[in-house]
Amino acid sequence: VDAGVEGEFEFPGGADGPATGADGNVVTPPFTLTSGLTVAATLILAESEELGLYLTDATGMALYTFARDVPGTSNCYDRCAVAWPPLASLATYIAARHRLIDDHLARALTDDRGPIQRLVLLGAGYDSRAHRLRGLLAGRPTLELDLAATARRKQRIIARQTDRFPSAPVVALSIDFARQSLASRLVEGGLDPARPAFFIWEGVTMYLPRPTVEGTLGELRAVCAASSLLALDCWSPGPRSLRRGWHRASARLLHLLGEPIRFELHPQELGAFVDPLGFEGVDLADAAELQRRVVPDRRRVYDAVYVALLRAR
Repeated sequence: VDAGVEGEFEFPGGADGPATGADGNVVTPPFTLTSGLTVAATLILAESEELGLYLTDATGMALYTFARDVPGTSNCYDRCAVAWPPLASLATYIAARHRLIDDHLARALTDDRGPIQRLVLLGAGYDSRAHRLRGLLAGRPTLELDLAATARRKQRIIARQTDRFPSAPVVALSIDFARQSLASRLVEGGLDPARPAFFIWEGVTMYLPRPTVEGTLGELRAVCAASSLLALDCWSPGPRSLRRGWHRASARLLHLLGEPIRFELHPQELGAFVDPLGFEGVDLADAAELQRRVVPDRRRVYDAVYVALLRAR
């Protein structure tokens, strides 16, 4: 990322770090890539014991600068750009993923086979669908599950900005997916196993060990009604090639920054993985398909992740 001028690229803020808005994200000034494309992107202020405060994109991937860039020209291309994708491709992927899942949810809410009665966000983070899609949900409750600290911060942000986040029926449940029973927490939150629900699991699976992903899907199927839907995304660095090697290099970089990639699943392996757990594939969209459906200007979409829609059998 490059402001096109020499010197520092400054974010609003002070000694305590970049300023954050009412939604908890970093206030991002307008900027352009070296290609000249103006970008609006979500930046999040993260913190770790090793690094202190640092900026990430909406997926948790740390932002970096490339020392060999010069004003107006990027020298990170080809293999470099695959290993360390520009913010634009990740931001485009996040926006495309949100739009595609919103479209899936809208169709599910009016499905003749049994309309969805509840929205469930697994690893909800700062997802605002319960408020943003309030009209579409038409009073249906939303269960939001995440770590306790994240849930508390989100509740404080919403409480301070009720004009921006209209009241919606939300049940916030704290959970550690690696240690607590998802099934128990869902039942405690009011999930009815006899009524179909729509589950969203965005930007989470790749950071969990494979047994945890399997266990979560198994617990989910044990308490959700048949015909319930699950939208999720999975990490897949591609075929065994040099390109895969560079994607793996970026995964190792995330590990050094405290965001290790622990689970990957090739799209062709998805059916065999979820079938024993009681799910079947309904839809799958890789980077090319996301571009075709929801990115009309054909901006590049990060191609190591795909979005899938599953149905409980």
